[in-house]
Amino acid sequence: MSERRTLAVDIGGTGIKFAALDDSGRIIGERARVPTPPKPVQPADVVHIVEETSAQLGPFDRVSVGFPGMVRDGKVLTAPNLGTELWAGFDLQKELSRRLEKPVRVMNDADVQGYGAIEGKGVEMVLTLGTGAGTSLFENGRILPHLELAHHPLFKDKSYDECLGNAALTAAGKRKWSRRVEKTIQILRTVVNFDHLYLGGGNAKKVKFDLPADITVVPNTDGLTGGIRLWHDTDEPPAVRPENIAKTAKPPRTLMAARRGAKAPAVPRARAAAAKPAAKPAAKGRTKPGPKRPAVHRAAGRTTIASQPRTAVGFRVPPGACDCHVHVFGAAADFPFAAPRGYTPPPAGVDELLRLQHALSLSRVVIVQPSVYGTDNSCTLDGLRRLGPERARGVAVIDAQTKGAALREMDAAGIRGVRVNLETSGVADPAVSRRNLADAAKRVAPLGWHVQVYTRLSVVEALHDDVMALDVPVVFDHFGGAQAAGGVGQPGFAALLDLVRSGKAYVKVSGHYRSSTKAPAFDDVAPLARALIAANRDRIVWGTDWPHPHHAEPGREIEITPSFDIDDGLALAQLPRWAPTAATRHKILVDNPARLYGF
Repeated sequence: MSERRTLAVDIGGTGIKFAALDDSGRIIGERARVPTPPKPVQPADVVHIVEETSAQLGPFDRVSVGFPGMVRDGKVLTAPNLGTELWAGFDLQKELSRRLEKPVRVMNDADVQGYGAIEGKGVEMVLTLGTGAGTSLFENGRILPHLELAHHPLFKDKSYDECLGNAALTAAGKRKWSRRVEKTIQILRTVVNFDHLYLGGGNAKKVKFDLPADITVVPNTDGLTGGIRLWHDTDEPPAVRPENIAKTAKPPRTLMAARRGAKAPAVPRARAAAAKPAAKPAAKGRTKPGPKRPAVHRAAGRTTIASQPRTAVGFRVPPGACDCHVHVFGAAADFPFAAPRGYTPPPAGVDELLRLQHALSLSRVVIVQPSVYGTDNSCTLDGLRRLGPERARGVAVIDAQTKGAALREMDAAGIRGVRVNLETSGVADPAVSRRNLADAAKRVAPLGWHVQVYTRLSVVEALHDDVMALDVPVVFDHFGGAQAAGGVGQPGFAALLDLVRSGKAYVKVSGHYRSSTKAPAFDDVAPLARALIAANRDRIVWGTDWPHPHHAEPGREIEITPSFDIDDGLALAQLPRWAPTAATRHKILVDNPARLYGF
């Protein structure tokens, strides 16, 4: 037998557990447990605990981690019981591997517990009952894509977490809580039609009803011993069940009784090969290099993974072409969000942005400060630094406390304008809008910047004379707030055209899906685009609005808000319909952005 040792880590809402495993998945030596820091839990604190505690368990060759949230390729997407806004986008797998100098695999904790509990026959499900509720699902030993049922409504408007988590147990008492668990199992039996259900987690032993033969309570150690299965795509298959938990199991059926014996049967090699974790190396024989894209969660045109083009552009994009409107969202641990805010976006970083740029044959980009960061422009500035001055410029958000020295530093970093976001903040009062516009123009005039305004046509019309009197350019986002359904005759659109015609204002024909409801092409914006271009083709720029953030429902602003799932290839492919000549497209994509942003 190989002498390799696997460090297994089970991160929970109240405790972080550790054990060393041999190659068969049996625990060797003493286990360790360290309390989880109070919520919200900083990623750096968890990494430090793992680093410090692992040194006490002796040498190890690799690390398996169960994490309480949605994980894709080792990167955290959600962490409701630790603090999603701090964890979203954090690459726990990469950071632990760097700190421990060992290969690391990170997976959802219920999935890892399932690996430790399952028999490998038929449809098997795991329901964990701890700080929150978790699930995993297997078919003949093969894990199925993780479903974060913890966030799904269970009873009325309450989620699995809210109904079955530890807080619910404390509030309702064991008897009432047990009835909820029993009813939940009935629901899962109908929805999943499982052959066997395993109840895990610290509260599983507190259920107060008789379990049928196809339901088994399994020990917490499954969340550690299941870690060995994360390496089965490269290793010889170990035993399904390690010896060390035989004494704690409750064998409700003959098959389970045999399985809990002193020596567990070996997993057939075919089954072990099938049971692969979510993070795995690229398959042999791939013809295209590069990292594998994570699976995408889509619901009603939404995604928690930054979208990438799916349609070929279909025309020659000129060198120097610019996407004049994108946002960058980093990991919240590095770039904290403002409070309050209108939504909490999934991560969408510079690497994903570069993929978008290359896919669309674009050479330049303008990063616009999003509302969720308030006046902290650190994430936008970091994006500019990483992309470099040849490719990137930016638009910042400032307030009265922003000093002149800070503005000069931002200018040196590539900022070329400030954004006055009246739409997201709900400002429609012309007097307030007029004052905000005048204050911004006064601050940026010495730097030669412009003022970018996101608002609606009624406000554009009210600000017409003010814009005409300004000495700085004004840029209106997203068709100036015009809606395709209203056509070119809608109120306020004539005022926008007049500003463009005069040369006093630019308009971004960007975020077309914000002006239309006709997915996926949203091509009914064409009359608006053509009218704007006809008014003055020297004052029109184009942008994607990637990664297409979406405003949260009231009361859910601090939860991860899936973005719109937009095909930016299809969006750019429409430009020739709006601007039929190559010369006009060159102005919109190259000349006008170069003039406005100083490329």
